[in-house]
Parts: sequence; structure tokens; C-alpha cells
Amino acid sequence: MEILDKRSETIMKILIIGDSYVMPWNPATQIARDILTDEQWKIFDEDHHNFSWCDYLSEINPLWEVKVLGQGGCDNWWIYNTFLENYKHYDKVIITWTSESRYSWKSYDDINKRDDPKWRHVSNLISAQHKSTYAEDEHQKDDYKAMLDFLPRVYYADHERYQTFNRLLKDNIRRINPDTMFANCFGLQNHNQRFSPEEDTNSLQSITRYENQLLGLDPWHGGFWAELSAESELDKPHDCRCCHLLRSSHLILAKQIATAIDSNIKEFEIKIESFEREITKEDRGEIWTKRDIIKYANKYQNAKTAEQQLTKYKYENTRYHNGK
Repeated sequence: MEILDKRSETIMKILIIGDSYVMPWNPATQIARDILTDEQWKIFDEDHHNFSWCDYLSEINPLWEVKVLGQGGCDNWWIYNTFLENYKHYDKVIITWTSESRYSWKSYDDINKRDDPKWRHVSNLISAQHKSTYAEDEHQKDDYKAMLDFLPRVYYADHERYQTFNRLLKDNIRRINPDTMFANCFGLQNHNQRFSPEEDTNSLQSITRYENQLLGLDPWHGGFWAELSAESELDKPHDCRCCHLLRSSHLILAKQIATAIDSNIKEFEIKIESFEREITKEDRGEIWTKRDIIKYANKYQNAKTAEQQLTKYKYENTRYHNGK
């Protein structure tokens, strides 16, 4: 379809598909869920909605109606299936293309009843190991346990196969909907090979790594999920960037994506130098501790001391949250 001019009075429906780089989720609200009362958490959640470049697009152009379908830890097969199920209903499709070495598949509670598939996602062997222990039910645990041998013995052993498969998926999306815009999530070559930071300047992860340097984090720290456990220190910092990026980066990215939409760009190029800036107090505010969250609740609910809160609402088990 023809790209609509920003001055047009016609509504433009935009679909964004991808992994946790677009998935609507604020890690801080999950941490708050586990340490605050229901009433306190509701207030915290209302004050800390997810925000990302996807949300800012409709602020840049109110005539753009944006729908986001994101799933943390998904692979490009999930993205491809989601594209096929939805693209006909939108004027513009934007896809954040994820790592080729991930693996997503449909699982069925009853193999003879295939009308209600459940998607499973593993981003790497570590996530498969964790989910095989902490998934919600035994059926899911068994699914993930099957990945523990499959990934290293079969899938990772033939990286040329999955690289070719991913390339064909992308080619087919282009054939079906030529105006689809792609942006790279990662600069990963395969499951055990990375671009160096100097080589990878055209991925969303390159923005995350640049922010890590600003925040004093390990350059390869993904910010993909906050680890929640009963043993976590009260003042341990948790990376709560929405979609792995600081709000200030989301604003920059949204403006660049908007320009690319108006120009009908097919391959969005990320120029890391355009994100260079000084770290601000607001940026550092996206790194939360449990003590910070409880202090925030004190403003509204006269919450108990941090130590009392954590004792009363301690975790029953480790909660695992998916990334990109």
C-alpha cells in the first residue's frame, strides 16, 4: 500500500512485530508485583506503564494507529507466523528481526487436537535449562527439557541450516508484502559468534550496549530480564529498561523510524552515533532496587519498612522473565 503522508487526513494502521525489543512490558512493575500489596502495586503499575519507540510513533503522527505484537525470546519462525496471520489488516508492517539461533515451536497438549497450539520459545541453552525447571506446569517443563539435547546436538551443530532457513523466511515476507520494513535486533552471526562492538553498529542491541557503557554495566549485559529471587539483596540494582532501551533512546529511535516510514524505507539502518549523549538522572532512574520501589509506595500507601515488606511478601520461588 502507498505510504500515507503525515499531512493526510487518512488513518494509517501500522503493525510492529518482534521480540522483547518491542514487547510491551515494564520489568519494574513485575518486581513491584512481588514485594508490594495489591493496592500498592496497582498504584505503582498505573504510574509505570511500558513505554517504547512504538508508543511514541502515534504521538509523532496522531493519524498512525500502532499495534504491537511482541514476544520475549521468540525466534523468526514465530515472527513469520505472526506476520502471516495479521499483515493483511495493516497498511504498514515493521519487523524487528531477531537472532537466527533462537528456536520457537508449537506445542500441543493433545497431539491429536491441533487447533489450540501453545508457543514455546528458547533464546539459548541457558533459557532452555531455566524453563525446564521453572515453567508453569510439567508439560511445559518436558517440552523445554527436550531442548537440552536438541539444541547443542542438532540445531546448533548445523548453523548453516538455520541461517538459510531464516533468510528464506525473510525473503518470503518481502515477496508477500514488499513494503515491510526490517530492523535488526542483534548483530549475532550464530549461537556462539558475535560481532565486536566496533563491527556491530546497526542493531538495536548496539544501542543497548552503548547505554550499558553510560550506566556502568557490562557491555554485553542485555537488560533482557530482572532476576527475582528470595536471596536477592534489598539494594541490588535491577535493569528495568523497557524493551532494553532507555526512554531517551526510545525518543530518538521513534523519530528515526517515523522518518523511515514516510520515506518507505525497507531496511532500517541504525546509526549508533545518533544515540550518543550524556547520561541523565532520568536515565539512571530506570535502574530500580526493591528499596526504591517500596520508598515509592510509601508516598501513597504508607508502606511498611522495606525489610518488613520483603519478609511478608517473599518469593515462593525464582521467577524467570524472557528477554528479546
